[in-house]
Amino acid sequence: MIVKEFGKENQQKRLEENLENLLGCPEPENIERLSPQQRQEAIQNIQSNQLEVKGLIKDLLSAKARIETSCNRYVDLFDKAPVAYFTLDVNGRVYGVNLAGAEMFGVDRKDLIGRSFSDFIPPDDHPCFRRHVEDCLAHYVENTFRIELVNIPEKALPVRLRCIGVKDEEGQSDLLRITVTDMSEYRQTEKMLKEIQEKFQTSMDDIEDGYYEVDLKGNFTFINQSLCLLFGYPYPALIGMNYRQYTDPDTARFMMKEFNQVYSTQRPVKRYEFPVIAKGGEKRFSEGSISLIWDKFNNPVGFRGIIRDISKRKQIEAALRESEEKYRFLVENATDGITIMQDKSVIFANQKMFSMLGYSQKDMIDTMYLRQFVHSADQRALLRYYLEFMKSKKKRDKFLVFRGINKAGEERLLQVRTVLITWSKRPAVLSFVRDITSQKALEEKVQHALKMEAIGTLAGGIAHDFNNILGAIVLNTELALDDIQVGTETEYALDQVLQASQRAKELVDQILTFSRNAEVNRKRLKIDSIVRETIKMLRAMLPSIIVIRQDITTDIWTVMANPTQIQQLIVNLCTNAAHAMQEKGGKLDISLQNIVLDQKSINATGLSAGRYVQLIVADDGIGIAPENQERIFDPFFTTKRTGEGTGLGLSVVHGIVLKHRGSVTVKSKLGKGASFRVLLPTIDDGETTILSSEKKITENGRGKTILFVDDEEALIDAGQRMLKRLGYHVISTSNPVEALNLFRKQPEMFDLVITDMAMPHITGVELAKKIVSIRQDIPIILCTGLNERASSERSRMLGIQGYIMKPYTQQEAAKMIKKILNVA
Repeated sequence: MIVKEFGKENQQKRLEENLENLLGCPEPENIERLSPQQRQEAIQNIQSNQLEVKGLIKDLLSAKARIETSCNRYVDLFDKAPVAYFTLDVNGRVYGVNLAGAEMFGVDRKDLIGRSFSDFIPPDDHPCFRRHVEDCLAHYVENTFRIELVNIPEKALPVRLRCIGVKDEEGQSDLLRITVTDMSEYRQTEKMLKEIQEKFQTSMDDIEDGYYEVDLKGNFTFINQSLCLLFGYPYPALIGMNYRQYTDPDTARFMMKEFNQVYSTQRPVKRYEFPVIAKGGEKRFSEGSISLIWDKFNNPVGFRGIIRDISKRKQIEAALRESEEKYRFLVENATDGITIMQDKSVIFANQKMFSMLGYSQKDMIDTMYLRQFVHSADQRALLRYYLEFMKSKKKRDKFLVFRGINKAGEERLLQVRTVLITWSKRPAVLSFVRDITSQKALEEKVQHALKMEAIGTLAGGIAHDFNNILGAIVLNTELALDDIQVGTETEYALDQVLQASQRAKELVDQILTFSRNAEVNRKRLKIDSIVRETIKMLRAMLPSIIVIRQDITTDIWTVMANPTQIQQLIVNLCTNAAHAMQEKGGKLDISLQNIVLDQKSINATGLSAGRYVQLIVADDGIGIAPENQERIFDPFFTTKRTGEGTGLGLSVVHGIVLKHRGSVTVKSKLGKGASFRVLLPTIDDGETTILSSEKKITENGRGKTILFVDDEEALIDAGQRMLKRLGYHVISTSNPVEALNLFRKQPEMFDLVITDMAMPHITGVELAKKIVSIRQDIPIILCTGLNERASSERSRMLGIQGYIMKPYTQQEAAKMIKKILNVA
């Protein structure tokens, strides 16, 4: 067996042959019978075989020593191995065991030999143990399984058994080798690992964000509860699920790209957004991260990361975006400029602010300071306003008006209101800026109109009283002239009184034209003929040092105008221009053109877009100072020396233009002359009417009876005497109530009623109404110092058939009375 174990097959064969030769040769019956040669050969053979046997014996002894050494070494390794080794026979009894096995079982090795291994296995596990043993002996395979051992010093010892069947020398499988590994520490480690895993799982489940681990194919290997809630699946359903199962195709391609990038670069993706399709098809938005998982050999084996549900945030962002877009639309389309200022610099401005100042966004944002768009005279006040506002910590402040300068260098009047805000965690000022240049100009026009209206009302009242006085003066002077001898000093003096009264009347006429109560009779006119006739008259009036140049369109459009007032307007403008050139002379340019105003050009005029006739009167005289241009149309305002003007010329122009629904503006620079521009609205062309004058006639009353009513005693006296000289029978009174009573008593007695307009207790219109209610066919003439007239329809209803403007002359009264009574 030993030789076989060492494989000495050739040696063994030779040894057997030599022994057979040595021991098997027949013993000779008589050595003497051998020949000497035979004896010598026999001796040599014996000696040779002895030497060979000695060699073989030596080899066997050496092999034996080596085998014993190897066996001792094997026994040491077997006995001192840290793992327990058992050898069982086919009956399951211990045939052999090492020291580690005896120590593990707490029994001496000699006591274990022959003992059944099943004594140390719990009865419930006997069938399992028997099944593994039979399988090993029958198929010579290795089986490994875990079990707990009993009947040892420890109450229960968890072990791992590895069994394999072995053959004996005859090739029978009657032995079973078992390796027993103590699993106590492993079981403890496993328990600790399980506790750690449970704690980790609990920690993962407690966080609000989803945590995941996937393999390299993208299949979930670990998830927390938050991820289950996000996807809407239970834990078992998600484990093993691939990312393609909860995303749409586009998102799946995107995620594959992200995973590949992390794998190839070995750099994590800290944040990426993607939609997921939860259970039931609900689409949710998530934000995730990706990093690699490495094994102990530093090889990538999967990915891990965080997935956060950002659906609510996306909804909020969408709502904020919608709100931002809404407010951005409001801000960008606001009628006011909106700016945010910080550290004296504009950091935000809306489109209206850009257009208001004429700057682009690049010009204005981050590079513009207050001094660039604020008038130098207002910069300090505006800066002080901002600084004081920020120090006051008020949320809002009152309006401030300042002068702004746009990119073209034009001055604009701006109104600002501020709100204190926080911008980028620092205080800033939100400003709402409005261009009130046009508004201010309109306000000034309105204020000017109100002032003119107030002055007009005052002027009208003065004119009324003044006309009453002038009326008495004119009538009495005419009556006196009729009674004196021609060519006397008295006649001359009275004639001078009439001339002075005429000048006073013209002054009052200008006041009444300016007054809001002045009514004019306007007709369809082409005013080019009036302009030409007026220029002819001016050539004769103005000094030769003034050269008149005219530019008049031949086919001028039709306007609705009063020819007398148009002529007065031209005369007043030209007279004003001539006065500006009276010392050095110059050129007086008069232009009459047709123009069309569009939307861009109507702001300065205050008119509507459309067709207009434009009259321009320009001179190259001394010009008008800027501070006087705003007051140039005010009544009684004049820059002339005392006694050189009344200050009503341009105010009358202004009044006439307004009555004709037009506009008048002036442009002037000192030393460069002045230019007045008048715009009159046109009407459709039609038959034009030119007022004609009446011939002077002589009156004869033929005894007609007139009821004459006026609250001015002087006019009653003068008027009564005048009417009597015209041949009329006159009953007069200064009390309208008394006049009404007189008429009521004898209505058929009177052929005509002449009454003043403005009287105490009962006005002329009211008196006319009451008189007509008594007798409908009675004609009435209304006298007024304000040029006030009722409408033609109302006049007919009241019986008013004529109007006489105070102060009237004897001839004017005679013409009107003849017209009404048709007295030959």
